[in-house]
Parts: sequence; C-alpha cells; structure tokens
Amino acid sequence: MAKHLFLAVTCRTLGCTTGCMVKYVGPYSGESKFQHLAPEWFMSFCGECKQTHRYKREEIYPVLRDEAPPVGFESAF
Repeated sequence: MAKHLFLAVTCRTLGCTTGCMVKYVGPYSGESKFQHLAPEWFMSFCGECKQTHRYKREEIYPVLRDEAPPVGFESAF
C-alpha cells in the first residue's frame, strides 16, 4: 500500500500541540524537498482549538500516512 505525503505545521496556540495538516501532496514517491510547495506565508485553522494562525514556509514538516485525505479535505494553500 502506498503512503501519502501531507505537509503539516504545529498549532501556535499556547497549550495546543496539534499537528495541522495544511496540504496533501499526493502518494509518496521518495521526495525529500517540499518547502517550495508552500507560499512564504500562509494562514491555517486548527480544528482542535479553533484558532487561526499565520505560518512561515520554514515551519512546515512532512507527514506520511497510510490513508489518502478524507473527502472534503481542503489545503491551506
């Protein structure tokens, strides 16, 4: 089964450590460079604490999952 690559950020709200998936890249094919896929700055909403924060491209990290994104998933950019 193929892994799926997502880009994520950690929520900035004090006390919230939720990893927020901000973009679905696609099935993972071994790429290791991904920050160029994001704008320099972007906004992201945390579904856990219900806050929206502004993030820099450098704050993104990769997440590999067994599942593709759920129906209705919307990328932050």
